[in-house]
Amino acid sequence: MESAKKEGLSPSRFYMWRAIFAMAHADGIVTPHEVSFLSESTLNLPLSDSQREMLKRDLAEAQDPATMFTQVTEARDREEFFVLARVLCWSDGDFDVQERKMMNVLEDLDAQQEARALLERSRQVVQEIQLNKDQWVSEHKREEQSIFEKFSSLLKTS
Repeated sequence: MESAKKEGLSPSRFYMWRAIFAMAHADGIVTPHEVSFLSESTLNLPLSDSQREMLKRDLAEAQDPATMFTQVTEARDREEFFVLARVLCWSDGDFDVQERKMMNVLEDLDAQQEARALLERSRQVVQEIQLNKDQWVSEHKREEQSIFEKFSSLLKTS
């Protein structure tokens, strides 16, 4: 357990938590309910000392949730972010208009990231293969060309 404590969370997971802490500032007010939720939620996390200090600073000084969220690279962490962010937003009994707007921005950002990830995966699968013109011609087309060439040569001889 001590080695996990020193290593801390993965970068994706850590930025998920930084984005959650940033969401506490979305409406301009960090309530005691939000502080309690954040404290209890992170109490048993295997944070490194520097990660714990960073989260304390993030609680004191507002960060941009979108900037933090763009560093959340794992799908599981992005999914959990949205669950925890909604719980956080409701922890004070009020899902504020500013909090709703920020959630919409982050949901759009997540959809754009997923679309870019899908595009990149498709490029890797295809590996941008260069094909010459003969590779595009099907066997059926080749047979048709062969028949046409034979027919053309018969007409020329007659």
